[in-house]
This record gives sequence, structure tokens and C-alpha cells, in this order.
Amino acid sequence: MNKSKKDITLIVAPNIGLIDNLLPILYEINNLYELNLNVIFLNKKITLSLKKNTFLEILDSINCNYFITFNEKDFFYIDEFKNIENVISRYYKLIFLFNMIKIFKKIFKLNIFNNFNNVLIKLINKNNPISKKFIYEEFKKTEFIFFDIGEQDVCLNIFPFLKKINCKYVSINNGIAMHHLSLNKMIVNNTKEQSPFKNIVHYIFNDKEINYYKKKFNLKENQIKKINIPRHNKKWINFFKNYYINDIPKSFNNYVIIGSKPGTNIAFSKKNKIICIKILKKILIDELNLNIVIKKHPKELNDVLYEKIFGKSNYNKNWTVTNNHIFNLGNKAKFCISFGGSLPIDLINLDVLSIEFRDLNGILEYDNENSLRDNNDNPISYLGFTNIVETASKEHELREKIEYIIKNKEFAIKSKKNLYLKCYLNPVTDNSDIAKEILTL
Repeated sequence: MNKSKKDITLIVAPNIGLIDNLLPILYEINNLYELNLNVIFLNKKITLSLKKNTFLEILDSINCNYFITFNEKDFFYIDEFKNIENVISRYYKLIFLFNMIKIFKKIFKLNIFNNFNNVLIKLINKNNPISKKFIYEEFKKTEFIFFDIGEQDVCLNIFPFLKKINCKYVSINNGIAMHHLSLNKMIVNNTKEQSPFKNIVHYIFNDKEINYYKKKFNLKENQIKKINIPRHNKKWINFFKNYYINDIPKSFNNYVIIGSKPGTNIAFSKKNKIICIKILKKILIDELNLNIVIKKHPKELNDVLYEKIFGKSNYNKNWTVTNNHIFNLGNKAKFCISFGGSLPIDLINLDVLSIEFRDLNGILEYDNENSLRDNNDNPISYLGFTNIVETASKEHELREKIEYIIKNKEFAIKSKKNLYLKCYLNPVTDNSDIAKEILTL
């Protein structure tokens, strides 16, 4: 029996976390239909974060056309590829060329390099049929555009014609930690962005997001639908076992997962990151003699802080870095220390407890009269406020929380799972049912 065709475009921004959330749905659509999927990576930061990993490998198994955009002053470049590796290769070449030009211009300050820049742009674009007009024609064929409404300004800045496309717009959050609710009162009270997409439905994971999206983007109640987190469906989690990467030493049993972050934003600066890593070394390695498995954020793959603090000579002895998806790390994990983000939400479904460890004190955006706070009056994230994840801002608090979850593991897991169900829907709905619902919008 021939499958009917479905043309879908996925705009990836602000980062590849959006793929992690949407991939279970796209995978089911691919099973149900003959899917033609255009995947557009919008900016340099996203493409630089692309490394071979599990969910990108699964995405490659779908019939995809990948498009990258490269934005520099007076230069806009789009290209098309059939697999992720080619996308990464081309992007790094472009970045190398433009960085060399910038260096020469700074050193010599000669106009000749401006002329060379123009020649280079013409050479790069020569024989390249991809243009904004080409993309516009591709968009006109699509039935659904998947994206994150929080990135609508970025999308429209690059592709202004987006709001003119006669299709259905499906929006879903880039993350599941609901970071926007950590700053909810400040944002909702000061901004209101009219969404230009009339035929749009935004999918949320938590009821408390309804008010945020109604006020910030002026969405109507019938444009906001709640679903369970697709990637938490047990069938999907088990599917990842087929993609286990053998990069963790066999001697590492009962290890501690570090859910790392780049240390490049106000919520977690590089200074804060260094302090936290030094404390982790002191407690986990020096005192408790535990092995550590670090799950790096895509944007920090070249960060050498762990080598400097944990010791390069100790790599694969008492600490290591993994490329495995978090779903393949739960079986042998003792607990997790997170620097922020959604890993703790993924892990509680695998019976792994987490502590969010970072200090938000003194950061105005988080430490103000409207801040969410723990029992010690420390400002915390919304995820910490739900108590699904334990929180610690100082060394002594971290010690207390580690002791608590080790001594009370079974009770704590049961408690955290109940809290999960108060915050999110039980992930029992089959992802194929979610896919079918979306396609009937």
C-alpha cells in the first residue's frame, strides 16, 4: 500500500534541543506517511553545536534535506545537504575563510582585503542555486512548518516571507525545563509580542505555560494545546538502546552524571562554572571516590575546564565525557548534578535523582522581588521550584542534598515521580497518536 505524502519544514532555533523534542513525532510521521522533511539550521551557533550524536543519527534516517544559513555583514549564504556530516564540514570551511579575512583586515588594515572579501563571496556563491527565492518556493510546497514561537523574530528576520506561506504552523518549546517561567512575572509584565502567524498551534507541557503564551504572544486559548513530553514515552526511551555509544569505561559503575553547561550566560557564568567544578572535584572525587560521567552541552564540546580541574591524566580513570544520549546513561547512574536545564526531567523517568547546582544570588534577572526561592531564600529556577529536582547554591547545601538522596533514594524517587505527574502529563500516550493529532489540525 502506497503511503500518502507529507511535506514538512523544521526550522531549528535557538538550538538543536528543538530536534530532541520533535524527533519522536517526526519519526512517527515518517512511519505513517512518505515524509519529505526540510530541516533549516538558522544560525552559526546552532551549526557549530552539530556533532555526531544519537538523535541526529536518527534524524538522518528520515528522508531529509538540510539547509544551513550563514550570516555575515553584507553576505547571506544558504546551502543544501543530504546528511549532517556534510553540513558540518561546509560550515567549518566557511567560518575558517571568514575568520582568516577578519584577522588579515585587523593586522594590515588595507582596503585590498575588502575587495578580496567581495571576490570570495562571489566565488562561494558561484554555481550555488540556493537562494532566498529558492527557499521561498520550497516553503510554498510545505503543509506544516515546525518551529519554536519564541524564535519567531529570528525566523522572520531571515525569512520575512514566512508569515505569507499558506500552511499550518506548529510550535513546540525548544526545551522542557520551562526556563521562561523562571522569569515569568518580569517578562509577562513588560512585553507583548503579537504573533504574525494566524494559523498556528503551540504545544505546551505544563498548564502554567498557558498564561505566559497568551500574554506574551497574544495567542487564543484554542491555539494552545497540552501534550505529554514525546521523548519520555517508554517506547521511545527504549528505542535509544539501539544507539548506545561505547565510550564509557567498563569500570565505571554507579557513576555520577554531570549535566554540564557552557558557562556563557547570566544564569551560569564561566566564573560560577569554575567554582562549581572545583567543588564537585573536592566532594565527588577526592572525598567520596566516585566516578564521573560528563554529559556536555553541544556548545561546550571544546571546553577544557574539566581537563584543567579534574586532571587530564585522570581521564577515563575517575572521570570521562560521553556522547551518549541521556537515555543511555540512566542504568548505571548513582545520581546527577546539573548546572541547569532539562536533564533532571529526563532522568527522573529513569529512576535517577538530580541536584541543580548553581548560584543565582546577585543576578538581577533571577534575584529580585518576584524571584522563585528555596527554603534557604536562594533564588532558583522554575524547575527547582517544582521540587522535581533538588537544588543547591552553596557547597554545604550540595553536601546535604547528596547525603539526602543517597540515604533516601527509593522514597525520593517515588516522591519526585509524583511531582512530575503534577507538572507534566503521564507520557503514556503513543507518539503516533500525537503525530496524527498534529496532522489533523
